[in-house]
Amino acid sequence: MGPTKPVFLSWKLCSAAADEAEEFEEGDESDVLPSELVKDIKAKEKEDKAEAKELLKTAKTVVTDLLRLIDLPKGVKKGDFSRGLTQKDWNFPVLQQTIDLATELAGHEEQIEFLKKALLRGPELVVKLEQHQDRLARHKARQDELKELKSGIKATEVKKDEMVDAARAKISPSEAKVLILERFLKTLLAEYNIRLKAYVTELIKAVENLHDKYAVTAEQIVRDRDTATNQLNDFIQELGYVA
Repeated sequence: MGPTKPVFLSWKLCSAAADEAEEFEEGDESDVLPSELVKDIKAKEKEDKAEAKELLKTAKTVVTDLLRLIDLPKGVKKGDFSRGLTQKDWNFPVLQQTIDLATELAGHEEQIEFLKKALLRGPELVVKLEQHQDRLARHKARQDELKELKSGIKATEVKKDEMVDAARAKISPSEAKVLILERFLKTLLAEYNIRLKAYVTELIKAVENLHDKYAVTAEQIVRDRDTATNQLNDFIQELGYVA
């Protein structure tokens, strides 16, 4: 009586998973992600990791079961066929060795087909997990950086307030009044110059528009005068006033 076939994922389900159209797309935006997107990435990471773990576990079972039926070459150990099939290494490519040796086994086509699908799907899942982890790591790094910047800004504001309070303690009300008036005058002059510049610019533009519309050169005036003179002479001749 041959060995009992192990319970494993249907290779059809594995194939369907490999054809999933939904992939995580990394945008060109900042590494700081919205909270909803972070939750979505974590959910996808959890889902992909669960699938990879189950695929890994079942693949090891299938490899062990098939190796019982194979006479291994001298010096080859069974452990070589499952080396790295752990969550630390995710060494799915090692399955190729078992596939090569078990190809000729009759009655185990479904297990062999499963290993072929796992050989394709496993590395895909590993890449997806790395992408999820990389994006989340960059997000966390930017979050930490942002927190540090905010903390620095807050510390700077506190220091500024302390310096302002210290400066206030060293100045009299009359001196403060003079400084306030001087600052107000600078602000007023700056605003006045901005508005004046804007008005002058509009005025220049209006004059330029009038010039473009109505400007006539002296040469054009002379030509128009000569044309009018010739027309007048023609009229006079037609009326018989000039021989």
